[in-house]
Amino acid sequence: MSEVQELAERVDRLDRRVTDVSMEAAGARILAAKVDHDIADMKQTLRAHTRSLGALHQTQSEQSQQIRELHAAMHAGFAAVETRCGGIDGRIEGIDRRLDTFHAETKESFAAVNARFERVDKRFDQMESRFDELAELIKRSGKTA
Repeated sequence: MSEVQELAERVDRLDRRVTDVSMEAAGARILAAKVDHDIADMKQTLRAHTRSLGALHQTQSEQSQQIRELHAAMHAGFAAVETRCGGIDGRIEGIDRRLDTFHAETKESFAAVNARFERVDKRFDQMESRFDELAELIKRSGKTA
């Protein structure tokens, strides 16, 4: 084979290789473009997630503040209820004492009334006994007359 022919073959091989390399380079450029596009999509998605997380953080912060405020209001409300219950307990204790006093006074009064009724009953018994004696006397005087 002659040098020219070898050179021609070599040039053909180099042309084919350059063509292959060019095709590979075009493929690499296409892949690089797709990668750039994918990266841009991922950055956009990441920014959207970051905004969502920021909004979620803001919402949670606001809700946490509202919960703290509600907790404070609830605590104050329970304290007020506790205070009022203490007042009601005191009033009920006063009523209990008054009822105990009233019960004792009523018991004493009924005992006094019962004692009086016993005296009245005794007097009625005495009167009945006298009426019986009187009736007996009247009967006897009617027989002797």
